Amino acid sequence: MVGWENQDNIMSVVVIKKIKPKQFELAADSQVTYGMTLDKSKVSKLWRVGDVIAGSVGKAALGGVFREYIENHRPKFNTEYGWINFMSEFIKYAQSLDSSFSMSDNDFLVAWGGRAYLLSGTYVKEIKTFEAIGAGDDYAKAAMHLGHSAREAVEVACELNIYCEKPIISFKSK
Repeated sequence: MVGWENQDNIMSVVVIKKIKPKQFELAADSQVTYGMTLDKSKVSKLWRVGDVIAGSVGKAALGGVFREYIENHRPKFNTEYGWINFMSEFIKYAQSLDSSFSMSDNDFLVAWGGRAYLLSGTYVKEIKTFEAIGAGDDYAKAAMHLGHSAREAVEVACELNIYCEKPIISFKSK
C-alpha cells in the first residue's frame, strides 16, 4: 500500500461502492500536490476509459501511465488472478517508460464488467461492498459503512482530512 513516508503519495481519496448487483459508483477528490504546490485537478485521479472506470492514488505520473495503458489493454480474465497478471504486465510497461516507477507507488480502484477490484501492486482484492484508498480512506469507509454514497463519502473525507480537497468527481458503472 502507498506509504505515509512520502507525502506526495497520500494527498487523495478515491472510493468505490456497490450500488446494485454489477453496478458501482466511484468518486474522488481533486487535490494534487507538486512539492508544496496545490493543484485541483478533475482528471488526474478518476477516469472513464471505454467500459472501465479507474481511480488512482499515489504518483500522478504513474496514474497517468495507468490510464494510458488501460485504454489499450484489459485483463484476459475479469478475476483476481486476471488482474494480478494485468498488474504485473502494467508495471513492466511503466518501468520501460521510467525505471523509477515501483509497484508500491500507487493504489488503484477499478470497475469493469460488473465487477470491481482494489489493485495494490500484485495484491488484488475483489470489492463486494465498498472500498476507499488514499489519505481520507478511513473517513470515507466510515461514511459508506453508515450508508452514504461514494460521492458523499468523499465529501466527508474532504471535510475532515487536510489532504483531500473538493471539487469531487464521480462516475457510475453501466
